[in-house]
Amino acid sequence: MLNNVVVLSEKEQQELLNKALTSNDFLKLKEKMESVKAESTHKLSIAEAYKGEVLYENTVIPFRTLT
Repeated sequence: MLNNVVVLSEKEQQELLNKALTSNDFLKLKEKMESVKAESTHKLSIAEAYKGEVLYENTVIPFRTLT
């Protein structure tokens, strides 16, 4: 179950986007995407950005997400 889900602030969105854009997973994906279509990852934007908690049995897992 989701708990305490809220929209990220502009600052939090930018921080999370910057972190995502420099992650090894994204850099590998970017390389693959641009090998198919050059500049396909340029001008990325955020449609939705949330943070909250996932509650599972006796565990609380914090999350942040961008789409």
